[in-house]
Amino acid sequence: MPQLPAINYTGRDYSTIRALLISHIRTRFPDTWSDFYASGIGTAIVEVLSYGLDVISYYADYIANEGYLNTLQHRESIVNLAKLVGYKLRPASSAAVRVTATIGTVQTHDTILPSGTQVSATGDVTFRTVVDQRVPAGDLTALLTFVEGLDQSDTFTSDGSAWQKFKLTVPEAVSGSLVVRVAGAIWSEVDSLIYSGGTDQVYAIEHDDDDYGYIQFGDSDCGAMPPGAATITVAYRVGGGLVGNVPIGAVQTAVTGWLDGVAPPQAIPMDLLNEEPGSGGLDRETLEHARRWIPPWVSANGRAVTKADFNALANAFSDPVYGSPAFVSCYLKQEIPELNTVMIAVWSRDYAGAVVAPSAGLKQALYDYFMNNDTGAIRVICTDVEVIDGVIVYLDLDTEVQLMSDFAAAEVATSVGTSLRALLDDFEPGDDFRLSKAYNAIQDSAGVSHGLIQSMTASVKTEATVATGDGVTTNYPIALPVTRYLTTIPGTFRLVAGALAVTDDSDGNLIGSVNPLGANTIDYDTGAIDVTLSAIPALGEAINVEFRHLLDYQRGEQEYVMDGITGIAEGSVGYPPIVPHDDILHVGGIAFTDGSQVVIDDGDGVLIGDVDALTTNYINYDTGAYQFTFAVVPAAGTKVYSTYKQLLRTPSEDVPLTPNQLLVPGTIGVTTIAAAT
Repeated sequence: MPQLPAINYTGRDYSTIRALLISHIRTRFPDTWSDFYASGIGTAIVEVLSYGLDVISYYADYIANEGYLNTLQHRESIVNLAKLVGYKLRPASSAAVRVTATIGTVQTHDTILPSGTQVSATGDVTFRTVVDQRVPAGDLTALLTFVEGLDQSDTFTSDGSAWQKFKLTVPEAVSGSLVVRVAGAIWSEVDSLIYSGGTDQVYAIEHDDDDYGYIQFGDSDCGAMPPGAATITVAYRVGGGLVGNVPIGAVQTAVTGWLDGVAPPQAIPMDLLNEEPGSGGLDRETLEHARRWIPPWVSANGRAVTKADFNALANAFSDPVYGSPAFVSCYLKQEIPELNTVMIAVWSRDYAGAVVAPSAGLKQALYDYFMNNDTGAIRVICTDVEVIDGVIVYLDLDTEVQLMSDFAAAEVATSVGTSLRALLDDFEPGDDFRLSKAYNAIQDSAGVSHGLIQSMTASVKTEATVATGDGVTTNYPIALPVTRYLTTIPGTFRLVAGALAVTDDSDGNLIGSVNPLGANTIDYDTGAIDVTLSAIPALGEAINVEFRHLLDYQRGEQEYVMDGITGIAEGSVGYPPIVPHDDILHVGGIAFTDGSQVVIDDGDGVLIGDVDALTTNYINYDTGAYQFTFAVVPAAGTKVYSTYKQLLRTPSEDVPLTPNQLLVPGTIGVTTIAAAT
């Protein structure tokens, strides 16, 4: 019996299929088929068949890939896969903004701004109240909450059948905003009809890949069926996205409020101004986000027990009023006596997509979700949660790249900057920055022969009120509220006093609303400011500053093993530079110990404590080199350990982060060098 030829199951492209077909024909029909000329009918048949098999192979691969979470490429596929496990991809979330409402005269009744009151913000963004908002009696101001979006209503008629489904006429219905009435009675939304009783007046909602919502009713076993000919009305809010995260001052208008309980109705003029930015608005959930969080969400099964459970449930969270977080990181507090507290660090985005702090309302909504087992996540009864602002860490990179020939410098610089920003955009909270990944991003950029990172710093932003206008003074000597040695990042300083705005020019000079006759300087190392404003701030007016300063990181390691003969220990710590000790604030510094003796620095590079004062005892903060002699010689084999704060300013080390920190792009500088000749 002749042996069948081996089949190449991986050769499925046109050229390979054509070659295999010709080879097979020559083997099976060596004497009867010899028509392999390019213009022959046999060749035409082979090529048509090869083309058809290539197309079939493509679609076979496509169908197979779309059936797996890690390989699918189309939103429809992930929506359908998510349905199998009960996960619903989040449509666009609408933002909330807190607005300061001011009335002209103190009233003896509450002034009400009714539910449904609409206002417009800069950029034609519409906000509305979703419940009555009040300025309490006796007050002139109050903070009112407005939610982004427009009201929409659809009407349907039941045919009395099981599993009726109705498509909403407008996409991007905000989750949680729906009010469904069947024959005038309000029915409740549930995640799934499977667990509902046959008489429960409930419905479920799902979204397709175009964000159209579908209202699903039951079959009298899993949820009640709307009776035949019943009118079904669906009121909901549409909108959402980053556009709702409006900046401060975007809502500035006048509306009419009404005195509560006063007849006849009495109108009260009311001025509105948002002194906080909008928060919580996010575009619809991306494929990458769903791919990342569907598996741990399924594993959590609605119960918050492990760290992974908390993270999965928090990152899938959305509130109909306060929107969705951009990032969430959950971890144990691990501080006595609160070892049972789970910390939940939260980040939001602004209207341009930049990472910012979340609103108080969004944090409260997350807290309520985890602390209310009736309607939120089910947590262990003895576990508490604490929701905090996540720390935004800015990474500044200064790189130097040599060009390949035939590449323009501007084009390459743009390409490298784009690659590095894209790298940082993929980071999650707590992800350390690996130097190797930065070099990969640089080297993979078009036109780069080789590159070198000249400097790299990690910094955080501080905002503070540093002075108050007295109605007389224009000159203000200011000390920035930061520990010495945590230097200010040039080009990041900003001072605001009413309409006056001052910035720095990255060279230590203050520019903007300044009097040119003043010093107008900033010392980046000490944080000392000497500014003379161009106008006098009003009496009581706050003078606010914001700036970025270097970040530090707690380190600790084994440094030395004693020989039992001499008390000298010398070497270099693993992660310089080191934050010197601040004797005023009692922070920073380095400490060495052999288990009984302790050696510390004095802030000026001298090591003190349990040392032999007649010897040289020093620490070089920049290089990490140290030498000291213990007062008592430790036994042979005694290990010496260190603990210190590393300044995150280095071109040659990874940048470590804690779970409550998220790395984002700061200033990315690219210098190009002409191609080598």
